[in-house]
Amino acid sequence: NSAFETALLLSRVAEKVYLIHRREEFRAEDIMIEKVKKAKHVEIITGATIQEIKGDQTVKSLVYSKSGKDTEITVDGIFV
Repeated sequence: NSAFETALLLSRVAEKVYLIHRREEFRAEDIMIEKVKKAKHVEIITGATIQEIKGDQTVKSLVYSKSGKDTEITVDGIFV
C-alpha cells in the first residue's frame, strides 16, 4: 500500500504523479487502488520497466519501456 499512499499524498501538491509498475496487477488493498485511480493528478502505468533516468545534477526525465516501446516523460523527481 505504501506506493499508493505516497502517490495520493504527492497528488495533493504535485501537478502530475506517475505510478509506474512492472506488473499488470497490484498487490495493494482494493480500496487504495480505487482511491488512486480516482485521483485527478495520478497516472498509473502498468506492465512497464524503467530503462533510464536522465539529468545532470537533477532528474529531468525518465524513460520506461512497455510492450517493447520506449517512452520518455519529463519529471522533476523520482521515488523508488
